[in-house]
Amino acid sequence: MNRISSSIITGIPVILAAVMAQPGAVLAADEKPRQAKLAETAWTLRVAFEDDVSKSVLDGWCRRMQAASDLIFRLTEGQIHFAACSVEDKTSIGDFVVLSGLTRENLIKEADAMALTLLAGTPVWLVHTAGEPDGGEGWVWTLGTVVVHEIGHGAFGLPDERNTAAAMGMECPNCIMGTDPTKLCGPGTHSGSFPKSCKETISALYGGKVKFPNPAWREKTPEPKTKFTVTDRGKKDLGPEMQPLAGKDLQAVQELRRLGRAFDVTVAFEGQAAPDLQLRWKRGILLMDRILRRITAGQFIIATCSIECGKSEGTFVIEKGSEAQSLLASNPQAMWGKKGDGWVCAGVVPAEGLARYAFAEWLKIQESGQECKCYLNLGDWAYPYEISLCRRGEHKGEGKSCEELLADEWKDRGVVAPSAVNKQASLPCTRFKMPK
Repeated sequence: MNRISSSIITGIPVILAAVMAQPGAVLAADEKPRQAKLAETAWTLRVAFEDDVSKSVLDGWCRRMQAASDLIFRLTEGQIHFAACSVEDKTSIGDFVVLSGLTRENLIKEADAMALTLLAGTPVWLVHTAGEPDGGEGWVWTLGTVVVHEIGHGAFGLPDERNTAAAMGMECPNCIMGTDPTKLCGPGTHSGSFPKSCKETISALYGGKVKFPNPAWREKTPEPKTKFTVTDRGKKDLGPEMQPLAGKDLQAVQELRRLGRAFDVTVAFEGQAAPDLQLRWKRGILLMDRILRRITAGQFIIATCSIECGKSEGTFVIEKGSEAQSLLASNPQAMWGKKGDGWVCAGVVPAEGLARYAFAEWLKIQESGQECKCYLNLGDWAYPYEISLCRRGEHKGEGKSCEELLADEWKDRGVVAPSAVNKQASLPCTRFKMPK
């Protein structure tokens, strides 16, 4: 794949205003030690139904998430639980997204799974899953174990340890990541080819804040109750990403636009696109925005996205016919290619990979070193890499680190090194315009 140019996408306004980060005052960003990858033990999670569902269905997911919180509380010896959880319909924004029209049977047939975790082991993990009927308390508990299993992938980066082809024989019968949903394997009970037990991995991610065994743990300790917020939108109500910007949200985005820090993108299908493919691209853009906010500490966002059919110009163009095939034929692994001010894409949604190239161009950051674990390393696709920008002392290669390049390029528009941001601004989610 050819390297991208350094020009920013045309059509994104760059005027002047003031949405300022709140930098730290004690140590320079590149002098601060890296923190443990995880800090919070009382989590706030969000469940999103893409479809319009009844309140009873939403309430069923509250029971499912409470069962999951109870389970992870006991598996971690009283150290981790869900403090709060919102459950809402008619939106694609969440940590657990119940996909439109997807049934458990279809998901198992296509992926041999009850749920799929994206960007596992990174701070921007999320789970795509199917809707399930409420089959009583026993079934709720079973579904709760699925939630905790997927959190094992997403938040902790734990592998599948079931004896399946997908798990490559890494069976651990003493663990929820394996075949026993009532246990979490430790140094003395772990088996399989993964080098560390789940308890060791989780403790390391928390920098030792979570310990096994936990000397304060008592078996009779009651599970904390999760605070649930349920939003059942009516037939005419729109989800947050479909509502027009107004009030303070509009003002915040306008200010970011004037600074060139809010990007407005278009997904253009040359032909017609089925509703399912349009929805897949919507999810892809939301994932890109999730990553962008993470690597810049909320200083840049994708403000709006227009998905259009019968168009041949846009930020991401899904071409039809031989031209797209010819462009992609030079690299059989490629799912996109640079074309003019945007990208031409295959029909699939290469959101996570394409984001790396798009962000390097939008943020005006040149390619990172081949061996660097920075997210904007465009040369080495080997996992694991960080969903963050490299800092001075971490960057491998010539020149400055990506944090230094970002701060230098955008310093006159209120941007600081992401690791120097103490508190992120509360900014509105991406707004979408979909074909009628």
